Amino acid sequence: MLRHTLLVCLFLGACATSSQLPSDVQRFVERRDICDHLRGEFSGDASDKDRQKELLDGVATYCTGTDKELAALRGRYVDNQRVIEQLSKYEFRIEPRQP
Repeated sequence: MLRHTLLVCLFLGACATSSQLPSDVQRFVERRDICDHLRGEFSGDASDKDRQKELLDGVATYCTGTDKELAALRGRYVDNQRVIEQLSKYEFRIEPRQP
């Protein structure tokens, strides 16, 4: 949990430049940046089961629903070049497809 709090603080500072964005976009950017960071932390080393569980829990918390949210924001702000530019930095599909 402490790592997640630290990550949030780090990314909030990193996202300060996005303060010109609408609040819903700012929240998405903050959440998705944490999600992408956690996704990048997987090493494939299954020997640290506690760390793997922590990462999986973090991914579930921060990544779930972001595909749908990204699509909705891109539609809502289609005419806002600054928002579209910011959102274009994110992959469209990171979540497993539901059957």
